[in-house]
Order: sequence, then C-alpha cells, then structure tokens
Amino acid sequence: MSFDVTFLAHAQPRDCGDYRHRTLWPATALGELTPTVAVQTLHPEVFTAIVQARLLVVGMIVDPDVQALVEYRRSVGLPTVYEISDDFKAFPENTSLGTIFYARPDVQAHIENMARICDAVQFSSPFLAEKYAYLNPNQVVFMNQAWVIPQLGPPPRNEKARIGWTASGGHLEDARELAQLLARAKQEDPALFEGFTR
Repeated sequence: MSFDVTFLAHAQPRDCGDYRHRTLWPATALGELTPTVAVQTLHPEVFTAIVQARLLVVGMIVDPDVQALVEYRRSVGLPTVYEISDDFKAFPENTSLGTIFYARPDVQAHIENMARICDAVQFSSPFLAEKYAYLNPNQVVFMNQAWVIPQLGPPPRNEKARIGWTASGGHLEDARELAQLLARAKQEDPALFEGFTR
C-alpha cells in the first residue's frame, strides 16, 4: 500500500457526512493527482500509514499515540497537517461530544498542542481560522465541499415542493434559522406553500 498522502480520521461510520466532507471526498479529489489513502485510527495498518506517509493530514484526533507518532514524523522531517474542523471550545452542547468530550480541558489542550506541533493547520471555515490563528502560523481554509453535485432536471410540474435537511445534531441553530426563513417566506407569499405538508 502506498502512503504518499494519508488522511487520518478517528473511527466513525464511512457513510456519515463528516467523514465524507472532511476525509473521503478530499482524499478522492487529491487522489486524482497523487496516491492518496484515507485511514481510520482502528485500521490495522494505521501506525505504518502514519509513519510512512510523505504527507499526513490528521483530522482533529485526540490520541496520545498519534501525537507521539506525529512528533516522530517531525524529528525525521516528514510534514504533518492538523485539521480543526469544529469549534472545539464551543462545541454544540446538544451533542454527546460537546458535553462529555470536547468540553474537557485536557481534550482542548491536546487539540491545541497538536495544532502547534504540526507543520500546518487546515480549517473548515474562515471563522475557525480567525479564532484559532494563534495556534500555528502556517494555515489554510478548506471549506466543506460536495464531491459530486447532482445534475438537476427541470422542476416537476404540479408536484408539491419538498425541502430537505441533512446535518448533524450540532447544526440545530442552522435548522432554526432555516425554519425562521421559511416562516417569513410563508407570511410574505402564502401561495408558495399551497399544498405544502409537513
């Protein structure tokens, strides 16, 4: 197995949005240019991948073993990028990760330390880059991107409008804002919502 570029993610379902946006799709896109793999921390070859990757991208992992291997990489001149994809100091409290994991001072300190010892930090939003700019002078923002944008045909005629929402539990504020936007639109133009059901 070639480890030119390795995206390292914590163990998680491979069909979840976070894994697709932050690991799978970026690795797939970069894989068109250079050999690239995505490995989770429970993969049997994870330590080999970490040590041998010409470039390692670590996805907001909090793990002392990974930190030790990143320190080894630094000692032998292998570049490592740490990703901060969530506001770990203001993680949504309506998620278990927000209340029992990211709220812990030791976890926050570990993330900050990883960002400092890596050669660069990548962020998933300009807001995070601004808030945590002090952690590492070498930084870049890579926004969440869809790997494939579906081609939409002409709008269906005489069919009910459908509005979908897909996000994690941490996006409740976004869902509230969308609901408020829809409520205002309905007040301003009720005809838009004729025949609309929940």
